[in-house]
Amino acid sequence: RMNDVVIDADGHILEPPDLWETYLEPTYRDRALRIRVGGDGFEFRQDFASALHVAGCKAGCSEEFEAFGYRFGSVGERFALLEETVEVLQRLFTGEAVTQSGRTVTLRDAVLRPTPDRPPGLWVGGKGGPRLLRLAARLADGWNAVWRWTPENYAERAFAARRAVERAGRDPSSFRLSLGLFTLIGEDNTDVRRRYELIGDRLPNGVGGALSLETLHAECLAGTPDEVVERMTRFAELGVSELIVCPAPVWFAMPDASMVE
Repeated sequence: RMNDVVIDADGHILEPPDLWETYLEPTYRDRALRIRVGGDGFEFRQDFASALHVAGCKAGCSEEFEAFGYRFGSVGERFALLEETVEVLQRLFTGEAVTQSGRTVTLRDAVLRPTPDRPPGLWVGGKGGPRLLRLAARLADGWNAVWRWTPENYAERAFAARRAVERAGRDPSSFRLSLGLFTLIGEDNTDVRRRYELIGDRLPNGVGGALSLETLHAECLAGTPDEVVERMTRFAELGVSELIVCPAPVWFAMPDASMVE
C-alpha cells in the first residue's frame, strides 16, 4: 500500500526514551515506537500495535562478520544461515517458545519479549538473484534492494520476484517490493551540481565523488523535483510500494540536510 509509513528505529542505538514522541513529525507520532527502559536496565519497546513494524534480513558482508570475530562463510553457508534465521524469526514473532537444533541456529525454549501484538512484516534484502528470491517468496513478506537501480534492470528482477512468489503458491499481490536509492535533488540543474559538489566537500576524501553525477542521474534518484518524481513514478508502476531515500552517494549519510527539508 502506497500510504504505508515505515518508522526506522535501530535497536542497537541507545536513544532517549522520549525521542520518537518528542521529535517525530506529529502526523506520524501515533505510529511511533514508544521506547522504555526495563527494571533490569535493558532497553525494550512497547506499543507494538501503534506502529508499522518491519524486520529486515540479509546474508551479510565480510566487515560485519569480522567485527564480531565470526568466520565469513561461503555464499552457500551464509544463505543457509539466512534461511534458517528467517524461519526462526517467523516463529519467534508469534510469541511461541522456540526450540531449534538446526545447521546454523540452536535455540532452547527461546521467547521473544515483549511479544508484538501482531507479527512484523519480514523483508529479505539482496540483489535479487534466483536463490534469494526463492527464499523471500517462500518465507518473507517482501523483497528489498538498494542502492543503484535503473527502472529497466529493476523491472527484470521484479518480474522474477513475482514468478518466484507464484511458484511458491502465493498471491503475488501480497508480496511487497521495497527499493532504496542514493538520492540527490536540486531546484534546477545548476543547483543539482552545486549540491553534488557540496556533498564531495563534506564527506571524507574519495567518498563523495565515488559515483559521478552522470551515474547518479542514470542509476539512482537524482535531478530536479520533476525528474525525481518521474523516476519514482516509474518504479511505482513496477510495483514498488516503499522507497527508501539515501540523501548522499554513501549509505545512511546526510551531508546536506536541506535537501530533505
